[in-house]
Amino acid sequence: MKKNLLVLTCAVVFCSAAMADQAAWIEKKDAEAARRILQTQRVIKHFCEPCRDTKVITENVSSVDVRDTGYDAFQEVFVNGKGIDLAYIYVWDGKAWVNLAMKLSIEVGSVSRVLKQ
Repeated sequence: MKKNLLVLTCAVVFCSAAMADQAAWIEKKDAEAARRILQTQRVIKHFCEPCRDTKVITENVSSVDVRDTGYDAFQEVFVNGKGIDLAYIYVWDGKAWVNLAMKLSIEVGSVSRVLKQ
C-alpha cells in the first residue's frame, strides 16, 4: 500500500512539474508578439493555477526582452530581467485580465482565459 501511495505521489509531482513550463520557451513569432503586447503594459499579473497559487502577484513592467534559448528556434520572454512563462501571465486588454498565452493562441492547459478578480 505504501509503495502504491509513493508511486502515485511521484506521478502527481511529475505531472505538476511538467505543467509548470507550458509557454516559457516559444517560437520567435510568438515571443515577438508577446514583447509587443508586454511593452504596452504598465502592470502584469502572475497567477499559476496548476501550481495551486492562492494569490495573484502584480508586477510593474520596467523592461521587456526576448532572448534566444540556445535550443532550436525557441526563445524566452523576460520581464524586468526574469524569464516568464506566458501561460501564467495576465495582461489588461481594456476590459479584463487576459491570459497572455491564450491571447497569442499558444496552446496551454489548466489555466483560465480570464483572471477572476
